[in-house]
Amino acid sequence: MAKFDLTGPFTPINALGGTLILLVRRPSALLILIASQWLSGLVVDVFGPFSQLRADGDTLARLSGLVSLVALIAIQACCQVVVVKRLIWDAMDVEAGYDPAIRASLPTVGWVLLVGLLASLGLGVGFSLLVVPGLYFLCRWWVVVPATVEERTEAFPAFSRSRALTQGHKGAIFLALFVVLIIFIGLRSLVRALVAPDIFRRAHEIVAHGGPDAVFLEIYQPIQEGLFLAIGYALMAYTYCHLRVLKDAEPKEAAADPTAWTGRR
Repeated sequence: MAKFDLTGPFTPINALGGTLILLVRRPSALLILIASQWLSGLVVDVFGPFSQLRADGDTLARLSGLVSLVALIAIQACCQVVVVKRLIWDAMDVEAGYDPAIRASLPTVGWVLLVGLLASLGLGVGFSLLVVPGLYFLCRWWVVVPATVEERTEAFPAFSRSRALTQGHKGAIFLALFVVLIIFIGLRSLVRALVAPDIFRRAHEIVAHGGPDAVFLEIYQPIQEGLFLAIGYALMAYTYCHLRVLKDAEPKEAAADPTAWTGRR
């Protein structure tokens, strides 16, 4: 199994290579994220979309929408923290299974949700005003979730930690993100062109009426979304570990006990 050299300079090539190694080393992360997308779709099928919260005068629909929203947030957040924690340990060559990763990461779900909300608001403002500020904050806050999960950092210190780790490396992070996005869009376009472009153009209509094409979409969509998340989380985890080595020079010692908190005390 390929090992990671986290002591060299952080470059887009190293980041992309490390991301690929993580995905190959931990295929279960992709399976978990695909399952989370499928489960989220099942929740929507059972309770309806959370857009029902806007249903005027229909208390039952609004309650169903609320249940759907809470369930979706819980599923995505729990899967995110567990997968990110496990990928971080893989990048640092920590030998441990998912059980300690679950025990170590689930208590951070609340902080990760708050961090995600604050980051989404900040990025939303940045991208709505001008694209450049949004991209800048995306690169600056790229490792805020891994920092929260691995170091049990609270919301605002997590942003400071991410800023410190990414300082001087935002250009490399941006290039790595850009390449990943281009590759993903290219693969998605190729699949859609080879399969049947008409299926994706009429996706909502096909799903509503059922049939073999609807089954294909129900299978394809979770795989596509799970793959996108897996690549993103792997890139986050590798970036965090590499920059942490460069900035702190002590991740191995900090993570010697995989069942304990591995961040700053």
